[in-house]
Amino acid sequence: MITFLSITAGRFFILINKGGVLMNTQGWIRGYMAKNMEEEKFLHHVVECLEREFEIASSISKTNDGYIVKQGDHKCSISIENLASLKKKGAYALDRYILDQFRGKGFDFEMTRSQYIRYCYGIFDKCQQM
Repeated sequence: MITFLSITAGRFFILINKGGVLMNTQGWIRGYMAKNMEEEKFLHHVVECLEREFEIASSISKTNDGYIVKQGDHKCSISIENLASLKKKGAYALDRYILDQFRGKGFDFEMTRSQYIRYCYGIFDKCQQM
């Protein structure tokens, strides 16, 4: 049995499933968020999504010209201009950028591990039953 738990403008869906929590995402809601949230708030949302997906503590540090995102032992930097550009490019473009930066530094994961990660990489044809 799956129970819908919450949705707000600043968060994503959380579904409670007997025996655990599953990440779920809705592309149209994320698109709305990417279009309407301030860049820094959107970055915090994305990093929170990644933290929940991988269950690894994350942090964001602001620098003079951008941000440094850390997740476990991995980190990447993103300029303010690049953040704004990725936010405009697509609802999951920032997520993918951060994931690609982490992958380039040894963070390994399956691109089909969850609906959320599949959305980050534009993989929509593989449905997951819940």
